[in-house]
Amino acid sequence: MSTRAEIRTHAAPSCRLCGVPGASLHVDMDDRLYGVEGRWSLLRCPECGLVWLDPSPDAADMGRLYEAYHTHDRPVHPSFVQRVIRRGIPAAVLGYGDSAGAVERATGRLLAAIGPLRETARRSVMALSANRRGRLLDVGCGAGLFLSVMRDLGWEVSGTETDAAAAALARRHVPGAVVHTGLLEDVGLPDAGYDAVTLSHVIEHVPDPESTLRSCARLLRSGGRVVLATPNACGLGVSRFGRSWRGWEVPRHIHVFDPDTLARQVEKSGLTICSVETVTSAAFYLYLDGIRIERSTPGGPSAAGRPVGRFDQLWAVGFWLKEYEAVRRGRPVGEEVLLVAERTSQTGGAHSA
Repeated sequence: MSTRAEIRTHAAPSCRLCGVPGASLHVDMDDRLYGVEGRWSLLRCPECGLVWLDPSPDAADMGRLYEAYHTHDRPVHPSFVQRVIRRGIPAAVLGYGDSAGAVERATGRLLAAIGPLRETARRSVMALSANRRGRLLDVGCGAGLFLSVMRDLGWEVSGTETDAAAAALARRHVPGAVVHTGLLEDVGLPDAGYDAVTLSHVIEHVPDPESTLRSCARLLRSGGRVVLATPNACGLGVSRFGRSWRGWEVPRHIHVFDPDTLARQVEKSGLTICSVETVTSAAFYLYLDGIRIERSTPGGPSAAGRPVGRFDQLWAVGFWLKEYEAVRRGRPVGEEVLLVAERTSQTGGAHSA
């Protein structure tokens, strides 16, 4: 064990999925977004392609990586356009007609014809259709935005969050929702108690993805679904930004998956995969963050939230549309991997392991 700028670390030289020593991908990286001190490197498995952080922060110091994190931001009241994307389009394409107003439903039917907006709406509800409504657990719920969206769509929502400040915001933002503070494995949730468990930009942060996914499987009723969204290590943004790609996010992202490695990780955890795809709805924002990181300097002001120009925003829209078209043509280059898995009657290994 060593100390890097007061963050304790340990070596992680080999692939978690297949045990092969990693090959160097990027070295001497720093945290341009939130200013956590230290220098960090990424390895890629030459066999399966999994990317991971080496050295990796010790579990005891993980909380220190999030002291200035964006989940501390108070959620803002959604605009009409956001409400249409979160309620109107899902009403049109995913069966949530009873959860949207007449104007939202009518506007949603029109906008659902626009592919990128339809995809964004589907991603906003983690690909969960209305006919699956029941009890939902959002792991790593942050300040509670997703809990609020899904409660408004008729789900009975609760969440877990390791960051006490973010959990407090979620409780205020979603009155009545139960938000547990702590690790998923430690908060004492009931077996087979949920119809859906969601992890949006969470699995890349956890030191032991298999343990987390097995816990998710244990919490699901038979036929219940786990849905994961995570940065795609083979996305178009990686080609555009290289080491400045937002999805690397050292040192908070411990593992960075692509569709194949995420599917392999989920299968190791005993769940049955229903679908795996890449989506582009985050491309606009991740492009702008890539620009911010590119323009930042080592040891300089935090790049998170730094203003960008109108031309940057126009380029970001163009990048999003280019990526959407590539995905539509069958290339798995969306900024995020979206995977849906199910607990079947044979998923006993995930329960008992």
